[in-house]
Amino acid sequence: IDILLDELRDDAKKNTSTTQAAKEFAKKFFTEVLQADLRKYPSTMSLTPSLDSVTVDWQKTIHSKLIW
Repeated sequence: IDILLDELRDDAKKNTSTTQAAKEFAKKFFTEVLQADLRKYPSTMSLTPSLDSVTVDWQKTIHSKLIW
């Protein structure tokens, strides 16, 4: 992992001229990798629990009012 991150940082330095641009370069890389993984390995389950399995009031509030 350290070697990969070092290479990413070096690529960002070579391909950008500012610190902010280097951060955006790295962000774009990680976003593209995550999106590729999600396409390759799609989820078969929902990430939000069904309301039937939620038993604590604060969880019900989050589920019904904060999760869109």
